[in-house]
Amino acid sequence: MELDWSTQSPHIRSLYPPWQSGDGYEENIIQATEARLGSRLPTPLRTFYSTWGRRKDLTRLNQALVGPDKLVARPDALIFCFENQAVCSWAIRHEDLEKANPPVVVAYALPDWEWWEVDAPLIWMPSHTHVSDFLDTLTYHHALCGGAIHGGYTHFFHHQEYQNAWLEQQWQRTTVGPLVFGLVEDFSDDLPPLYVRNGQALAWFLGCSVAVRKMETLDEISQALQVTWVKQW
Repeated sequence: MELDWSTQSPHIRSLYPPWQSGDGYEENIIQATEARLGSRLPTPLRTFYSTWGRRKDLTRLNQALVGPDKLVARPDALIFCFENQAVCSWAIRHEDLEKANPPVVVAYALPDWEWWEVDAPLIWMPSHTHVSDFLDTLTYHHALCGGAIHGGYTHFFHHQEYQNAWLEQQWQRTTVGPLVFGLVEDFSDDLPPLYVRNGQALAWFLGCSVAVRKMETLDEISQALQVTWVKQW
């Protein structure tokens, strides 16, 4: 059983409860989807569906990764994920489906557009270089939204220099796609950094959000950063 969809996924998986039988879609469902589409799904997406696709904490806690049997095949692209208010959707262009790890595009909803209106015109823009990058973004995002074993977040505020210095010294920056789905247009410059270390992830966008394996780690981080969690789990 291949559990990893990317090089980053072992760390992401460490933030969540472990895999269990039944967490993924059955092979016959994936094969039926591929027969309907007339194309094999890209390997990272196929791997993710087969091992983690039914896990709400990874796939639908905030944004909605649709199941393989509900993929929306438009004339120009295959939609596989929706923003939580249907403001935008993410897709793979049909001409890219045969690529091993294709790019992902995003389109913002037009007035009165419904997802089942497959012929409605959409303007696709670059989102992620690879579908594996998108899955990394989605699962880090959901870990920080409550999917991780433990975590917490603060009120909105901008961090201070000493907090930034501690993160730069004690943590490692990692490169994923836009963590703040649908809120920024220039993904290259306006993204909050994501910091990681063993069993932990931290993102700062106005406030601080953390995902950790051990509850006591929350106290250590709050003391080091001098922050108070408004919610923790």
